[in-house]
Amino acid sequence: MSSQKNIISVTWYKSFLLETLEHAKSEEGQKLIPYFEERIRILSNSDLVYLLVKENSDENKYIIPSQNRMISPCADEGVFGEMMQKQQPIFIKDCEQSLLFNDRCDNLTDETIKDLFLIPIYMNGDKEEYPPYLCWGAALRESEKEISQKNILFILKFLESLKSHLANINSTIQSPEQYYINQIEDLIKQQERSNLYFHNIIHDIRTPMNALMGFLELLAHNEEDETKSSYISAAIKSAEQMVRLINDALDIAKIEKGELPIEKHAFNPTTELMESIRIFYEAAKKKSILLSTYFDPSIPEEIVSDQYRIKQVLSNLLSNAIKFTPKHGSVYIEVLYDAQSDTMKVSVSDTGIGIAESEKKHVFTPFRQANSGIQKEYGGTGLGLSVSQQIVSLLGGRLEFESTEGVGTTFSMTIPAHTSEGTAPFIRIAERPAGISVYLHRWKEREDPRAKTVTKYLDFIEAEYTPASTDFDGLREHDLLIIDKEYYDMEVSERIQLFLDEGKRVLFLEDVFDTDSKWYKGSIHKVTLPIFSRDFYEALGVLKHAEEQQSSHHYTTRSYKGKRVVIVDDNKINLRVMEQILKSFDLEIAMFEDGLSTLEYLRDHHADLLIIDENMPEMSGSEVIGKIRSGETKNTEIPIVSLTGDVYHKEQILQSGADAIILKPVKINEISKILASHLS
Repeated sequence: MSSQKNIISVTWYKSFLLETLEHAKSEEGQKLIPYFEERIRILSNSDLVYLLVKENSDENKYIIPSQNRMISPCADEGVFGEMMQKQQPIFIKDCEQSLLFNDRCDNLTDETIKDLFLIPIYMNGDKEEYPPYLCWGAALRESEKEISQKNILFILKFLESLKSHLANINSTIQSPEQYYINQIEDLIKQQERSNLYFHNIIHDIRTPMNALMGFLELLAHNEEDETKSSYISAAIKSAEQMVRLINDALDIAKIEKGELPIEKHAFNPTTELMESIRIFYEAAKKKSILLSTYFDPSIPEEIVSDQYRIKQVLSNLLSNAIKFTPKHGSVYIEVLYDAQSDTMKVSVSDTGIGIAESEKKHVFTPFRQANSGIQKEYGGTGLGLSVSQQIVSLLGGRLEFESTEGVGTTFSMTIPAHTSEGTAPFIRIAERPAGISVYLHRWKEREDPRAKTVTKYLDFIEAEYTPASTDFDGLREHDLLIIDKEYYDMEVSERIQLFLDEGKRVLFLEDVFDTDSKWYKGSIHKVTLPIFSRDFYEALGVLKHAEEQQSSHHYTTRSYKGKRVVIVDDNKINLRVMEQILKSFDLEIAMFEDGLSTLEYLRDHHADLLIIDENMPEMSGSEVIGKIRSGETKNTEIPIVSLTGDVYHKEQILQSGADAIILKPVKINEISKILASHLS
């Protein structure tokens, strides 16, 4: 194999496939197996490839003809078990870091495996419990070879074209139909057109979204009115969710092309997941669905994984849960941490329609829904779970589900946390308040998830609490009264105020825009639904550092007086947004709408930083950067930041000479960090 780039092309692949099929015509029976293995090894960039042939029995036994040995793959653990359960191809990067990989079950060699793929080959549309053929391939730990998603994409197409040969492996091989060749070529070209289409849409939408979010953040920074600030914050979160939905559409194209990027780095899982859940709380509320959460207080402050991909999977699971749960049902999100295995588990449970036993094996099949009636009533493409399963596998984790038709479903994503030694939990309790006594109004005999969340949080700090009925018997013996908005009415207002007048505290659990808690005087606290661990413990005053966390939409400005920044963007609204943001940092600003004007200006003027859009007519941002670095302007070493909505060209932009890249829509915090990095 000469290079990865040569393989991943329509022309090369078609030639490779034709050559394989032509050779196959001259071979007979079992002689084809080692030949096909060698061709797949070349195509996959693997060290080892084996085709496993099912024994003529109902048992889980396969022969590896090229090795003349028989194996019984694990049907309930490891990569083999995952493949058997989901009947989908499985691809694992860095097996040693994967929760799925089981060396005893999955390693068909004596050497250490780095990357692994396992592909079931079905000969017809109906999937069998044990597929007739399995394709196993691996790159070894000590090898320079590396399997990519692109390789897997082409192997799947390649195996599709070999089905007729495999079906007739013990008989005379007939000449393959030209249909296979044309089908593969058409599929690849169709995907290329689809990717270009998605790419153009993403850019066209991200440009106005950049202006919308920029102005909203400016409003949030300057707004002192609490109510208006909450409205703006909700608008920002909704805009961010729109961007994520757009990116999901692009990811579908990336998966089809075999280019879904996984970028692991350190982040706070609690704050990131809270951000996604808040968006879906409003969607659930509109359907009169009770959405509740529980975050294990022992979750680490920092894990290492891909935060965007984790949130993408959670969004898919929550979207499905709300979609398939009827009015007045419930959705429950539970996030747990296991210190012994250093894993984080995110579960989404619903009281929805559930999954029929006969359909469970198709849950992760792309474009497949339980039946046509489901599709007509609830809509959707049937892609979300397939995408999620592939993402979780690439993160080194596993995605599982339990479901009872008519009762509900629970999906659970378990991923490695990769925490560093000594990482503290996000929730740090100053001291366990053994003396705190809590009265839970109308909590008696409640079994709903929200009630359970509150009691679990109280159990963690070993607080004493009384789940009370409708009256206030024994209230005066307690220090804190917790009122759930769902069980609140004005008739109890007098008793609440009397409790406050005695110097006691009251905690309201309310929606963000509810104002019942504001009608009282005294020590009133409010936790916005859904209930998150940090918000709850802050309201109780038991955190080690209980100072209010700044909103992600607020930023600290500093003065860069005397520094000049050049902004380049062909969109006038985006220029205006950047101008207003940079003015708050006391910067001198020069603005241009094209690359030529920018180059002319920089030939005669000094600037301390250039911020330039990548996608511009006549001359792209990368071309402008290249000319600056090659000496066509006064300062070839000027720090340059590229703005782009196109994640595909990040490497190209950096190679042109950019120092940093900011993806649209731009966040003010990111601009603040860039300024601190390059102008300090």
